[in-house]
Amino acid sequence: PFLPEWLVEHVTSQEFQDSCNARFTELDADSSGSLEPGELIPVIQQLSQAHPLTIDIEKCRQFTRLFDVHGNGVIMRDEFIEFAQFLTVMNFLAHTDEGKQIQKQAEIETASVQTQMYIGMLELDPQSMIEVRRHLPQAFVAELWGAAYEETCSKAYVSLDPDSKNAVTFSRLFPTICLLSTSHPFQVSEAQCRSFADKYDTDGKGSVSKEGFPDFARYIIVMAYLQYAKEHQEMLCADVLLGQEKISKLLSALSEGVDAISGLIPFLPAGFLDELLSDAFVLQCNQDFKELDKDDSGVLEPSELLPVILSLAEAHHFSLTSEHSRHFVDIFDSERNGVITKGEYVNFVRFMMIMSFMETEEGKRVEMDKTITQGQEAVEELLLMLEQDRKAVHKVIPLLPQDIYNELTSDAFVKSCHDRFIELDQDKTGVLRPHELYPVVVELSAAHPYAVSEEQCKRFTRIFDIHGDGVLRPDEFLDFTRFLCIMSYLHTSDGKSAAKDALQIMADSKKIEELLVTMEQDRHHINKVIPYLPDWLRDDLLSEHFTLECLTYFQDLDKDGNGSLEPEELFPMVLSLSQAHQQSLDIDQCRRFTAIFDDAKTGVISRSEFVNFSRFLIVMGFLKSQEGQKVAEAAVEGSKRKNGKDAPGQLAIEAAPSSSTALAVSPRQRQAEGGAAPTSPAHLQVDCEYYQKKSDKLTAENDELRQRLHRLEELVRKMEDKVDAQDQKLRHAEVDLRASGAMR
Repeated sequence: PFLPEWLVEHVTSQEFQDSCNARFTELDADSSGSLEPGELIPVIQQLSQAHPLTIDIEKCRQFTRLFDVHGNGVIMRDEFIEFAQFLTVMNFLAHTDEGKQIQKQAEIETASVQTQMYIGMLELDPQSMIEVRRHLPQAFVAELWGAAYEETCSKAYVSLDPDSKNAVTFSRLFPTICLLSTSHPFQVSEAQCRSFADKYDTDGKGSVSKEGFPDFARYIIVMAYLQYAKEHQEMLCADVLLGQEKISKLLSALSEGVDAISGLIPFLPAGFLDELLSDAFVLQCNQDFKELDKDDSGVLEPSELLPVILSLAEAHHFSLTSEHSRHFVDIFDSERNGVITKGEYVNFVRFMMIMSFMETEEGKRVEMDKTITQGQEAVEELLLMLEQDRKAVHKVIPLLPQDIYNELTSDAFVKSCHDRFIELDQDKTGVLRPHELYPVVVELSAAHPYAVSEEQCKRFTRIFDIHGDGVLRPDEFLDFTRFLCIMSYLHTSDGKSAAKDALQIMADSKKIEELLVTMEQDRHHINKVIPYLPDWLRDDLLSEHFTLECLTYFQDLDKDGNGSLEPEELFPMVLSLSQAHQQSLDIDQCRRFTAIFDDAKTGVISRSEFVNFSRFLIVMGFLKSQEGQKVAEAAVEGSKRKNGKDAPGQLAIEAAPSSSTALAVSPRQRQAEGGAAPTSPAHLQVDCEYYQKKSDKLTAENDELRQRLHRLEELVRKMEDKVDAQDQKLRHAEVDLRASGAMR
């Protein structure tokens, strides 16, 4: 009844039917006069925009059942025409402004019809309130069936029944009922009270007991709401939709705020933080919590948070749904138990106080300070990343897809870079000075303009300054732009798929750089640790056995037998230590590795230098164990006492997993048990590989368990939603059956 005449004429025209018949014949590959499920694949694919491989025969059967009016398991011509008419109408409603307006009007009319049906049900039988309640707004139900409502009704009744006769006439209760409705957008008049009371009073008593008063008042208020909804259906729908939008925005803002709050705390005023952490603040929160906790359960269920959410969102009273409440709980439910505990409520109030503070002028200054500081960190992180990636990017160029390579070397790409260079070269000198790169640094780091310093612009220039003259020339700017394009491509979904090895090489190249930096730092401080090592380890490192085993390993690496290790010959050892992709290691990094232990500055590693290098590796491996961490701490404390102040340098060592304590076992103990002494480069390499693989395996297992748990939670949530939806359909069907019975 709502569709425009032109659309009705179109879908019922002979031309439309001829078109449908032609399409049917085209799909009917076996000319059977019907469409089997398998013949519907092109139609289903066109409708769903899904990949053909995702459409199986079972899905086709389900699709067939939707339109199989005759129940013969296939789609006949007449059914196909009805199906085409359905699709045409749905497309009109979903994708045209006129259709959306018609659909909205139809929804309003449908809601009005349903509201009238609920009114009729209550007029015929006040006991049908149990069924009608299921279709009322959740916030409305929570209030009228809540403990506070029952208590208010009880107190009001007692005041009107001083003689405790337990029978107060309806007319004396009308003013109280009118007052009970004042918190709602509609008002209950005494005339409505009289009219609805007549329908409620099926036995003609004209009075109600104390126990029956809550149900009586509830009946009148619900009838008044339904009448208001029927008369103002369009406005009510608009208000509710607007309220739902406000609540959704609030929940989205809360989610984003919770994620960002940790970054704000270091910048908040000390006095404000002291207030949030004070005992008085916690006490006040606990009192508020108790008022909200209507059932005294010690936790807040989603339904008990309705007043909080509505107050925060300033939304229409009937806009809130159970899903909104669950989402709200999920944001602050750190214990993941589906409710808000006292501690979580205190943190929620703290969060809201911080969010309110951030809206003040002082809060805006705090936000500015945080933005600038984070911008400075972002710029620094960008520069460090560029410095590392700039050295490694040449390793991945051969692995790029041909079309990407062709694009980066095309004339069009070169011209676009030249145009950007001219745009940045404001003083027209033909070079870009550090200050002219300011907008580029700001754009790349997404930092606040105030966060970028001139020194950072100079560092940015040095990274790509091949000529070493402190400026960027057009060829250097072209190289810089190509670098950015390669890095951007590698981090796209296509790049990650087409260039997995390239990404691995970039990551491993950084790992090698970090290993080199760590070794360069710790090489100079390792002597401070030697006096604190266990006797068994010191004795073993200085033993003839250890030296001979190192020399044997040295001979294995010395491929040309010249008595020294060139950087190229250290390649397998560095690769093994870093656990990196072989293409991520280059000769320059091997030279730097050599320089760390080349005490004689000959450009190679001699036998004695290799023995010292092996001792260094053993000590570093030991210091990563739990026992070794205690040794490192003792060494630092000893250095402080010796210098009378903080030690000038610290070992770049982190605690290793508990499994690495195996390195702290005495070699003699190992040998006594029938094993080889681990304190040699070869055995250390074996141990490192073992623990690395074990750690990777445990990490993968943990990730898989977390994914399984997440999938299980999603499955349970979907099943609950399906059960709720099915329950709703059954209730609607029951209502329809009752209504049809009442009409007969």
